[in-house]
Amino acid sequence: MEVKTITFKRVLNIGNFENKHLELSAQIGDGEDDEEAISLLMEKVERKLREPREKEIVNQIQTLESRANSLRERISYYEERLGELKSKHEESQQQPQEPDPDDIPFEGGEAPKTDNTLSNF
Repeated sequence: MEVKTITFKRVLNIGNFENKHLELSAQIGDGEDDEEAISLLMEKVERKLREPREKEIVNQIQTLESRANSLRERISYYEERLGELKSKHEESQQQPQEPDPDDIPFEGGEAPKTDNTLSNF
């Protein structure tokens, strides 16, 4: 049997109930290996079918890498700021605290006088 024409069709599910179809046909020349021609046609269909998706994925990767770098910079800033705040807190803990002017103990340690009006009944 002599193969003269080959056709390869590929359906790719791209999500959201959508599919992408690509079909190529080729004529096999005299003396050309039909198995090799089939393989080349299949590779071409696969490559062309996925090509736009690959570009989209590369763009997404670049966007995510940019966001990751930005987040690393923010983390570094906040770690530095945290270190500064910890240092200030430690310094404030080492300095003597001023007494609270509203916290005055009873004079001479005496207890307050109680009203004994109820005990007189």
